[in-house]
Amino acid sequence: MGNDRLKVGVIGTGRMGRLYARIITELPQTELRAVCGRSEAPVAELALQWNVAGYAGGDYRRMLEAHPDLDAVVVATPEWLHLGPALAVMGAGRHLLLEKPMAASVLDAERIATAAESAGVTLMLCHQSRFDPRFALLKEAVDRGEIGEVLHVYARRNTTAVAAARVEGRIPLTCWISPHDLDLLLWITGSRVTSVAARTHGGARAPDAYFVATLGFANGVTAVFEQSWGAPPLDGRPRQAQFDVRGTAGVIEVSVNEHGLGIFKPDSAVYPPLFESPIVHGKVFGVFPAMVAHFADCVLSGRRPLIDGRDGLATVVVADAIARALREGKEDR
Repeated sequence: MGNDRLKVGVIGTGRMGRLYARIITELPQTELRAVCGRSEAPVAELALQWNVAGYAGGDYRRMLEAHPDLDAVVVATPEWLHLGPALAVMGAGRHLLLEKPMAASVLDAERIATAAESAGVTLMLCHQSRFDPRFALLKEAVDRGEIGEVLHVYARRNTTAVAAARVEGRIPLTCWISPHDLDLLLWITGSRVTSVAARTHGGARAPDAYFVATLGFANGVTAVFEQSWGAPPLDGRPRQAQFDVRGTAGVIEVSVNEHGLGIFKPDSAVYPPLFESPIVHGKVFGVFPAMVAHFADCVLSGRRPLIDGRDGLATVVVADAIARALREGKEDR
């Protein structure tokens, strides 16, 4: 590759696939060459928008064969459809940026992680919270010892039944949005989970389901993790997400719903997101461009990415342990 831009394809033409395609065209170190998706219309629209080749019918193998110059591929298919394209991409010797969760099962996640190691390619997971400056600065402060020894962590990530309906029955709901916080917990504590206890009222798959899990880490830290996917759509800024770290010498709190910008009119109040993917001066800004740029830099330089296949696997393993604890009604070790 030398000093050339990274030539990238995108598999998946939904919301995230379209976002990645745009970011790849806007970054100075990447170049979009091809897109692939299941349905003809969105593939054709995206290919026309960025003047690249399009492959409908989910025919990612044809895309890989037709573009031997591709250095890397972003897989942004639905959560339950990661395994096939991930293995095909790495089997073709291309580097892979894979949306989270890594897979819908521990077995599939293990296959993906092992395939990356066997192929000798860079595999990075799209755990974008590591690129959120709030969490990145939290991690640095913890590592510097600013709050002393970490004692316990509280994490909340709740969503609505409307959002959960898209994945209901296709992926374990304990593995759907929980990897955001499970990855943060593993990263910030720098330790592995050794015990999991979880409780719920409605059952792990009920429409009003939630869970509250207690995670024990090898270094002695305890974390409480709350997740719900049963709330109705809500107006305003409810505290659907929160992250607090408490140590022997201080506390760090991340109020995820606070962005610092509100637009108020007589009939509405809007709080535009500033960290996820806002458009600033005509370009995508925030955690996603930072994440894609980091992936490209790692591939071009040969450096290990901030979150690799084994990190992605670890989150799926903990999510699966929570599901087992809910099913069996006892602590999972």
